[in-house]
Amino acid sequence: MLPSVVIGSKATITFTSLRTGKYETFVMRGNWRSSKADIVDEATGFVMARIKRDRTAKHYLMGAQTYTVTVAQGVDMALVSAMCICLDEKNE
Repeated sequence: MLPSVVIGSKATITFTSLRTGKYETFVMRGNWRSSKADIVDEATGFVMARIKRDRTAKHYLMGAQTYTVTVAQGVDMALVSAMCICLDEKNE
C-alpha cells in the first residue's frame, strides 16, 4: 500500500498599503486535496482568513463549488475574495 501524499500549495501577494505606504506581503498556504487554505500576514504570522471548500452533493453532481471563508475583523474582504478565486483556479 502506498502512503498518502498531501500536496500543498503556496501563493504570495505583495502590494503597497494605501494606509501606511509600506509593502505588505500575504501568503496563502493550503492543501489541494482538502481545499483548505490560510491567508497569513508574513510579517506578523497573523492568520487573516481561512478558506474551506464545502463538498456537497451539488459539487459532485453539478460541478458547483461552494466555499466557507472566515475573515478576521479589519481585513479587506475583497482581497480575501480575490485570493479565494486564485485558490479555486489553481485547483482546477
